[in-house]
Amino acid sequence: MRYPDFLAYELLNKYDETGEEKYLLKAESIIEDQEPDLRSIPMIRYRFGAFENLHESLSLLVSKGLVYRDGNKSDETIKAYYYYITPLSVQLVEDVTAEFPSLAWYDERAKLVKEIAGSLGGSALKERQYKHMSYATTQLGTQIPSIKNEVINRLKALNRAK
Repeated sequence: MRYPDFLAYELLNKYDETGEEKYLLKAESIIEDQEPDLRSIPMIRYRFGAFENLHESLSLLVSKGLVYRDGNKSDETIKAYYYYITPLSVQLVEDVTAEFPSLAWYDERAKLVKEIAGSLGGSALKERQYKHMSYATTQLGTQIPSIKNEVINRLKALNRAK
């Protein structure tokens, strides 16, 4: 969701794979609605891919009862944290979306991302990202660049081929 142009690119890959027009149309709408310009939230490339320290954001959600954190302990050392949404967060999202319908965009995008990602886990999705040269060649510590122009060119080529 943070890089709508990368989502559009993956939608075009899904279109190439399946031939389902809905993926092409959704990629076109992302570009036509200028989502890469209006909705991108840049991330920094770190050692193992895109990175952002989530502790502050998640701690706020935990403190408000919107997220529950569970630690995976081994020998009294926490190896990993797992975060779960609470019924309160589900209700909040429903209430806020009813009051501000434009926020439904986030729910729609989350569902679309889930559909494209399928059952792939974080490592497999990271491998998929690294297959894209502009992502793979981004210098460590710098912003991952937009691929909007590449998506536009793919859309033009697909439309010419029709």
